[in-house]
Amino acid sequence: MQFNIDEDRGDYISGWLLPDNPSREPRVLAIADKKRAVVAPSLVHSNMVDAGLHDTGLCGFELFESALPGLSSARDVRLYDEDTGLLLYVRRGPRAYVEAKLFTFDCHDAAQSISAAPFASAFHMSYPDAQQIPHETRKACIDLRFTTSLFIGGPVHFRTVEPFLRNKGFRLTAVLADPADQLFAMVMPPQSAGDPDAPRRLAAALDSLGAREREALSDPLTKRLTLLHRDETLERDAIAQALDTLSYFDAVGIESAMEPFVALVAAVCECEPRLFGRTGSRPPNPLAPALRREAAVRDLIGRDLDIYDAVADALAAVEGS
Repeated sequence: MQFNIDEDRGDYISGWLLPDNPSREPRVLAIADKKRAVVAPSLVHSNMVDAGLHDTGLCGFELFESALPGLSSARDVRLYDEDTGLLLYVRRGPRAYVEAKLFTFDCHDAAQSISAAPFASAFHMSYPDAQQIPHETRKACIDLRFTTSLFIGGPVHFRTVEPFLRNKGFRLTAVLADPADQLFAMVMPPQSAGDPDAPRRLAAALDSLGAREREALSDPLTKRLTLLHRDETLERDAIAQALDTLSYFDAVGIESAMEPFVALVAAVCECEPRLFGRTGSRPPNPLAPALRREAAVRDLIGRDLDIYDAVADALAAVEGS
């Protein structure tokens, strides 16, 4: 999918939307202060037919005040692709935005992330779950032309998006979660967090996993930093590759020390840290040292642990210097 907003003059918004299926006529869902309207295409873009992108070129749309009363004065105006729910446009509000393009590699999806919400709210356009957006559509989100304030984030396979991010001038940042904590949260019930016997029970649970389950849980951080596709095999020097990738990021942090990370991201974006609001840290799991000592844990996420510990040690050394 590709899209663009050409004009928003208050009582009128125009743009175009190319669906993945070139024979489909797109529909735009417009919401203005909770009032809704579905907009059918009304403008033909013949150049898109010539380029083989759409069968008829009927992919341009216009939204008038008559179709959505209150459009000109609405404080919250949003446009979505009706078919997929993808956000196409948000009208800029009267507040200050971070005027930069920021990408944050995250180890969690947006619902579980402690950085996604404050970062996303600081930008005009935000896609904090980029891993859920199909590749071609994700490229269109990275290539938005109607804004200079754009946030992209999520636990993506970084190599699939790196060329497009760099080409569009994104600042690259990463916030890492403790791999032992993540594995524990995925396998063990929440009430196990205070159980001193939980590391042993986790190891027993890992030993009982089938091959497919083990593959799904093994070294996700390493895979996302080094592989194009999750079904590829990690190379012997994958840890070195991942650390080399992170060395080219503009800012790297860990969830247990978010304040210095947010301050660094603000410096990279040349903005005030207050624009990101309040970003709390995730306290370390007291069971983490015991989890790391379990052979079954290290066998499954040993590479991830080495990458995380190297980053955490480097950050601690910088803070202590």
